[in-house]
Amino acid sequence: MAYPCPQCNDQSTQRISLMYDLNTRRWKDHLGRAHSSQSDLASKYSPPQPRGYFWRGLAVFFLSLLGSAFARAMSQELHMPLLSVALFWIVLGGSVYWLIGGAKSYNAKVWQPAMREWESLFICRGCGYTFVPRCGTTSDIHPDRAHA
Repeated sequence: MAYPCPQCNDQSTQRISLMYDLNTRRWKDHLGRAHSSQSDLASKYSPPQPRGYFWRGLAVFFLSLLGSAFARAMSQELHMPLLSVALFWIVLGGSVYWLIGGAKSYNAKVWQPAMREWESLFICRGCGYTFVPRCGTTSDIHPDRAHA
C-alpha cells in the first residue's frame, strides 16, 4: 500500500528501512572479513545503533587491573588479605553490573523505541520528506524526523 507524501502528495514513497537496505552493499572478502559500503542517502537515514559493551568492558578490564594491584598492595602493607580480596571483588562486581546494566537499560529504554520509530518512517522519493503514515491511507507529518 502506497502512502502519499504529506508535503508534495507524490505516490512514490518508500519505507526508510527498505531504502537503507537497497542503498547499502555488504560483502565478504576472500579472507571472510565483512565489508560494507553505502550511499550518502543510506548513511543519512541509517538506523539507530544499540549501545555495545566494548568501551565499558575495556574500562572494567583496566579497573580490575588497578583493583588487583591495589588489593595486592593493601594485603602486603596492612596484612589484611581477606579485606583486600573482598574489596577487589566488590569493585569488580560493581563494575560488571555497571557494564551490563547500563547498556541493557539504554538498549531497552532508548534504542528499542528509536528503532521502532525508524522502522515506521517513510521517505518521499520525489521531495525527500520523511513522515510516519497514520490511520491507513492518510499521512501526518512526523515533525521530529521531517527533512525538506
